[in-house]
Amino acid sequence: MTSLRPHRSASGNTRLSLFGLTAAVTLAVLVVSVTGGASAYYTAPGLGSGSAALGTLLPPTEVIVPATSAGTVSLRWTASVGTPAPTGYYATRTETGTGTATPACGTSPTITVATAFCEDLLVLTGDYTYMVTAVYNGWTAASAPSGTVTVSNPTNVAFQAQPSDATSGTVFTAQPSVAIQNAAGETVPTSTSPVTLAITGSPAGANLTSDQNPLPAGSGIAVFSGCQFDKAGTYTLTATANGLTAATSGSITIAAGSATQLVFATQPSNSTGGMVPTQPVVTVLDAFGNTVTVSNAPITLSITTPGGARLTHPTNPLAAASGVAVFTGCAVDRAGTYTLTAASGAMTAATSTALTVSVGSVKNLSFTQPAVDFSATSQSTFAAPVQPVVTVQDAGGNTITGSTATISLGLTSPAGAILTCAANTRAAVSGFAAFAGCQIDKAGS
Repeated sequence: MTSLRPHRSASGNTRLSLFGLTAAVTLAVLVVSVTGGASAYYTAPGLGSGSAALGTLLPPTEVIVPATSAGTVSLRWTASVGTPAPTGYYATRTETGTGTATPACGTSPTITVATAFCEDLLVLTGDYTYMVTAVYNGWTAASAPSGTVTVSNPTNVAFQAQPSDATSGTVFTAQPSVAIQNAAGETVPTSTSPVTLAITGSPAGANLTSDQNPLPAGSGIAVFSGCQFDKAGTYTLTATANGLTAATSGSITIAAGSATQLVFATQPSNSTGGMVPTQPVVTVLDAFGNTVTVSNAPITLSITTPGGARLTHPTNPLAAASGVAVFTGCAVDRAGTYTLTAASGAMTAATSTALTVSVGSVKNLSFTQPAVDFSATSQSTFAAPVQPVVTVQDAGGNTITGSTATISLGLTSPAGAILTCAANTRAAVSGFAAFAGCQIDKAGS
């Protein structure tokens, strides 16, 4: 039987000599223990009296981790050199103070990576060191521990700087900033998570604008700029980031801007007989449609296209109170369809919706003629231009053109005088009663 005995050569490599060799023999791979857990093996088969050198599986070196991390730790190392070359590597992590190594990067002695880097995902908050082990077949060689990495997992966002009060359409003097924090309330400086701002409750009609939203955090903090609201009111902001507990800002009061326009808050309603049942209300607004509550601007109403009609009301112009002018007693004296215009200084005027005035029921009589005082010698007939003409009208002064009412004339304060006409009682024709031959028998007024 052939005997194999290892001998140390002058170079320090282990060699094998063959004694009593009777036939050519091929040397098989043989495991030899070496210092540091590395494995040695024969690098080549030998025949006859030949010899073979041992190789050593060396560990990887310079395992590098970041000083801090937000849940994902990126490992890098220098690959093993020499012969044999590893077929792969696996990593382990050890939490400071525990001494227990756990698999990292999704690797294990049987699940390895061929690269000299890997990422350890979803690492819990704590301080850790890492080791990387080279693998060749059944042999392994482990590195020295890495430096310590402090893992700080984000759990929530918090307002680091609160937004300030402002007027509509102008940026906040103090812009909000939002920090990404861990459970201890510390900013996670490695986080770049996008942070989104929104008006709490998303109130209808109000809009938040900013230079960038969502905004990625820088060193764990999202510093917003250009934030503003378009509607007056009192609000709060909500900051959110994916997977983290949201935060709500302090209260923000947005005031209306300067007065720029008028609007009919209440439109005048159609009228029968002249008086408008629903009286107009005009509001002073800023450029974003907010009521300027500090305004007492005088507001004038007029008929946009009068066509001979007159608009009457007790006070015109009417000063706004807290930015609102509530008109009363408005009436249009002629039947027709109109619009009203509200104006005040340099502000953009407002035009109402269409207002239709129709003839109402009989309300009163009016002397259409004479329009001015007249005089006559007693017993003489009044001149034709001053013969009385009486009109049947509704409450708005519109002629009731369908009226045939019987109208009688008499002296209001006769003082013994007598009024005589061709007929002192006449039926109206199309709402008019035209008298003739009228005279008074006594001088007087």
